[in-house]
Amino acid sequence: MTMAQRRKNTPIDKNIRELPWPDAFLQAQALTTNDSYRVGQLLVERVYESRRDANRSPKPSSLRKIQSNALPEVSVSTLLRCIQVYETCRTLGMKPPWTYVRAGHLFRVANLPKPQQRQLLSRVEKEGWTVARLQQEIDKLKGSRLPDGRRPSGRRRLPGFVKALQALSKHSLLDGLKQAEELDPTRLRQLARQIARTQSELIKVQGALSKQNSN
Repeated sequence: MTMAQRRKNTPIDKNIRELPWPDAFLQAQALTTNDSYRVGQLLVERVYESRRDANRSPKPSSLRKIQSNALPEVSVSTLLRCIQVYETCRTLGMKPPWTYVRAGHLFRVANLPKPQQRQLLSRVEKEGWTVARLQQEIDKLKGSRLPDGRRPSGRRRLPGFVKALQALSKHSLLDGLKQAEELDPTRLRQLARQIARTQSELIKVQGALSKQNSN
Protein backbone atom coordinates (compact mmCIF):
# COMPACT_ATOMS: atom_id res chain seq x y z
CA MET A 1 0.00 0.00 0.00
CA THR A 2 1.43 3.36 -1.01
CA MET A 3 1.68 6.35 1.29
CA ALA A 4 -1.07 8.07 -0.74
CA GLN A 5 -3.38 5.09 -0.23
CA ARG A 6 -2.69 5.02 3.51
CA ARG A 7 -3.27 8.78 3.63
CA LYS A 8 -6.76 8.36 2.13
CA ASN A 9 -7.81 6.11 4.98
CA THR A 10 -6.83 8.37 7.86
CA PRO A 11 -9.42 9.30 10.52
CA ILE A 12 -8.91 12.99 9.70
CA ASP A 13 -10.04 12.48 6.11
CA LYS A 14 -12.98 10.37 7.28
CA ASN A 15 -14.00 13.16 9.66
CA ILE A 16 -13.78 15.73 6.89
CA ARG A 17 -15.87 13.52 4.65
CA GLU A 18 -18.58 13.22 7.30
CA LEU A 19 -19.04 16.95 7.86
CA PRO A 20 -22.56 18.23 6.96
CA TRP A 21 -21.72 19.29 3.40
CA PRO A 22 -24.60 20.47 1.17
CA ASP A 23 -25.89 17.62 -1.04
CA ALA A 24 -25.13 19.54 -4.24
CA PHE A 25 -21.49 19.89 -3.14
CA LEU A 26 -20.79 16.17 -2.79
CA GLN A 27 -22.71 15.49 -6.00
CA ALA A 28 -20.50 17.99 -7.88
CA GLN A 29 -23.54 20.03 -8.90
CA ALA A 30 -23.78 23.80 -9.32
CA LEU A 31 -23.77 25.51 -5.93
CA THR A 32 -26.02 28.34 -4.83
CA THR A 33 -24.42 31.23 -2.95
CA ASN A 34 -25.97 29.81 0.24
CA ASP A 35 -24.29 26.44 -0.42
CA SER A 36 -20.97 28.09 -1.28
CA TYR A 37 -21.07 30.05 1.97
CA ARG A 38 -21.77 26.87 3.94
CA VAL A 39 -18.94 24.96 2.28
CA GLY A 40 -16.52 27.83 2.90
CA GLN A 41 -17.67 28.07 6.50
CA LEU A 42 -17.08 24.37 7.10
CA LEU A 43 -13.63 24.52 5.52
CA VAL A 44 -12.53 27.56 7.51
CA GLU A 45 -14.18 26.85 10.86
CA ARG A 46 -14.11 23.05 11.02
CA VAL A 47 -11.32 21.79 8.75
CA TYR A 48 -8.84 24.62 9.35
CA GLU A 49 -10.00 25.72 12.80
CA SER A 50 -6.61 25.21 14.48
CA ARG A 51 -4.35 24.80 11.48
CA ARG A 52 -4.18 28.26 9.97
CA ASP A 53 -3.43 31.87 10.76
CA ALA A 54 -6.77 33.59 11.31
CA ASN A 55 -5.66 36.38 8.98
CA ARG A 56 -4.64 34.12 6.10
CA SER A 57 -6.71 31.91 3.83
CA PRO A 58 -5.81 28.23 3.31
CA LYS A 59 -3.16 27.74 0.65
CA PRO A 60 -4.10 26.03 -2.64
CA SER A 61 -1.50 23.32 -1.95
CA SER A 62 -3.17 22.51 1.37
CA LEU A 63 -6.63 22.45 -0.21
CA ARG A 64 -5.32 20.18 -2.94
CA LYS A 65 -4.45 17.54 -0.33
CA ILE A 66 -7.92 17.74 1.19
CA GLN A 67 -9.56 17.55 -2.23
CA SER A 68 -7.46 14.59 -3.32
CA ASN A 69 -7.81 12.57 -0.12
CA ALA A 70 -11.24 13.44 1.27
CA LEU A 71 -13.31 15.27 -1.36
CA PRO A 72 -12.39 13.87 -4.79
CA GLU A 73 -15.76 14.84 -6.32
CA VAL A 74 -14.96 18.55 -6.26
CA SER A 75 -12.17 20.69 -7.66
CA VAL A 76 -9.66 22.80 -5.77
CA SER A 77 -10.97 25.87 -7.58
CA THR A 78 -14.44 25.14 -6.16
CA LEU A 79 -13.00 24.94 -2.64
CA LEU A 80 -11.14 28.22 -3.12
CA ARG A 81 -14.23 29.91 -4.50
CA CYS A 82 -16.35 28.77 -1.53
CA ILE A 83 -13.77 30.04 0.94
CA GLN A 84 -13.67 33.36 -0.87
CA VAL A 85 -17.46 33.65 -0.71
CA TYR A 86 -17.49 32.85 3.00
CA GLU A 87 -14.64 35.15 3.99
CA THR A 88 -15.99 38.02 1.87
CA CYS A 89 -19.37 37.72 3.59
CA ARG A 90 -17.81 37.36 7.01
CA THR A 91 -15.75 40.51 6.48
CA LEU A 92 -18.90 42.40 5.51
CA GLY A 93 -20.93 40.95 8.38
CA MET A 94 -23.34 39.25 5.96
CA LYS A 95 -24.95 35.82 6.32
CA PRO A 96 -27.34 33.75 4.18
CA PRO A 97 -29.98 33.01 3.12
CA TRP A 98 -29.96 34.98 -0.13
CA THR A 99 -32.27 34.82 -3.10
CA TYR A 100 -30.48 37.00 -5.62
CA VAL A 101 -26.92 37.54 -4.37
CA ARG A 102 -24.48 35.36 -6.31
CA ALA A 103 -20.76 34.80 -6.03
CA GLY A 104 -20.33 36.99 -9.11
CA HIS A 105 -21.95 39.88 -7.26
CA LEU A 106 -19.63 39.43 -4.29
CA PHE A 107 -16.52 39.38 -6.42
CA ARG A 108 -17.54 42.42 -8.49
CA VAL A 109 -17.77 44.67 -5.43
CA ALA A 110 -14.58 43.35 -3.80
CA ASN A 111 -12.47 46.45 -4.56
CA LEU A 112 -15.01 48.96 -3.26
CA PRO A 113 -15.05 50.39 0.28
CA LYS A 114 -16.96 48.09 2.63
CA PRO A 115 -19.90 50.49 3.18
CA GLN A 116 -20.44 50.64 -0.59
CA GLN A 117 -20.14 46.87 -0.86
CA ARG A 118 -22.85 46.37 1.74
CA GLN A 119 -25.09 49.01 0.18
CA LEU A 120 -24.82 47.58 -3.32
CA LEU A 121 -25.28 43.97 -2.22
CA SER A 122 -28.34 44.96 -0.21
CA ARG A 123 -29.80 46.47 -3.37
CA VAL A 124 -28.90 43.33 -5.33
CA GLU A 125 -30.90 41.24 -2.89
CA LYS A 126 -33.77 43.70 -2.58
CA GLU A 127 -34.14 44.58 -6.27
CA GLY A 128 -32.96 41.34 -7.90
CA TRP A 129 -30.09 42.88 -9.86
CA THR A 130 -28.11 40.77 -12.29
CA VAL A 131 -24.31 40.92 -12.22
CA ALA A 132 -24.44 43.13 -15.33
CA ARG A 133 -26.83 45.53 -13.58
CA LEU A 134 -24.52 45.68 -10.58
CA GLN A 135 -21.58 46.44 -12.84
CA GLN A 136 -23.48 49.43 -14.25
CA GLU A 137 -23.79 50.86 -10.75
CA ILE A 138 -20.12 50.22 -10.06
CA ASP A 139 -19.21 52.02 -13.28
CA LYS A 140 -21.28 54.99 -12.14
CA LEU A 141 -19.32 55.10 -8.90
CA LYS A 142 -16.04 54.98 -10.82
CA GLY A 143 -17.33 57.78 -13.01
CA SER A 144 -17.37 60.04 -9.97
CA ARG A 145 -13.58 60.06 -9.92
CA LEU A 146 -11.66 63.22 -10.69
CA PRO A 147 -9.55 63.44 -13.89
CA ASP A 148 -6.34 62.45 -12.06
CA GLY A 149 -7.92 59.25 -10.75
CA ARG A 150 -8.72 60.54 -7.25
CA ARG A 151 -12.11 60.18 -5.67
CA PRO A 152 -13.70 63.35 -4.33
CA SER A 153 -12.47 62.21 -0.91
CA GLY A 154 -8.90 62.60 -2.18
CA ARG A 155 -7.86 58.96 -2.57
CA ARG A 156 -5.77 58.36 -5.67
CA ARG A 157 -6.34 55.31 -7.85
CA LEU A 158 -3.44 52.84 -7.95
CA PRO A 159 -1.71 52.45 -11.34
CA GLY A 160 -2.46 49.24 -13.21
CA PHE A 161 1.09 47.89 -12.88
CA VAL A 162 0.90 48.19 -9.07
CA LYS A 163 -2.36 46.23 -8.99
CA ALA A 164 -0.86 43.59 -11.29
CA LEU A 165 2.21 43.16 -9.07
CA GLN A 166 0.06 42.97 -5.95
CA ALA A 167 -2.11 40.28 -7.55
CA LEU A 168 1.02 38.36 -8.60
CA SER A 169 2.43 38.47 -5.06
CA LYS A 170 -0.66 36.74 -3.66
CA HIS A 171 0.31 33.44 -5.26
CA SER A 172 3.59 31.58 -5.57
CA LEU A 173 4.54 30.79 -9.16
CA LEU A 174 6.21 27.64 -7.85
CA ASP A 175 3.03 26.22 -6.33
CA GLY A 176 2.04 23.04 -8.15
CA LEU A 177 5.04 23.29 -10.52
CA LYS A 178 5.47 19.51 -10.47
CA GLN A 179 2.14 19.22 -12.27
CA ALA A 180 3.55 20.97 -15.33
CA GLU A 181 4.16 17.57 -16.89
CA GLU A 182 0.40 16.96 -16.89
CA LEU A 183 -0.36 19.97 -19.10
CA ASP A 184 -1.17 19.49 -22.77
CA PRO A 185 1.11 20.95 -25.48
CA THR A 186 -1.33 23.72 -26.39
CA ARG A 187 -1.51 24.97 -22.82
CA LEU A 188 2.28 24.78 -22.49
CA ARG A 189 2.71 26.96 -25.58
CA GLN A 190 0.20 29.48 -24.24
CA LEU A 191 2.03 29.63 -20.93
CA ALA A 192 5.39 30.05 -22.66
CA ARG A 193 4.06 33.07 -24.57
CA GLN A 194 2.55 34.50 -21.41
CA ILE A 195 5.83 34.08 -19.50
CA ALA A 196 7.79 35.76 -22.29
CA ARG A 197 5.37 38.71 -22.35
CA THR A 198 5.44 39.00 -18.55
CA GLN A 199 9.25 38.91 -18.49
CA SER A 200 9.39 41.70 -21.06
CA GLU A 201 6.92 43.83 -19.11
CA LEU A 202 8.69 43.23 -15.80
CA ILE A 203 11.99 44.38 -17.28
CA LYS A 204 10.34 47.63 -18.39
CA VAL A 205 8.69 48.13 -15.00
CA GLN A 206 11.96 47.47 -13.21
CA GLY A 207 13.72 49.98 -15.45
CA ALA A 208 11.12 52.64 -14.77
CA LEU A 209 11.26 52.08 -11.02
CA SER A 210 15.05 52.09 -10.98
CA LYS A 211 15.02 55.40 -12.86
CA GLN A 212 12.69 56.90 -10.24
CA ASN A 213 14.86 55.62 -7.39
CA SER A 214 17.94 57.23 -8.90
CA ASN A 215 16.28 60.65 -9.18
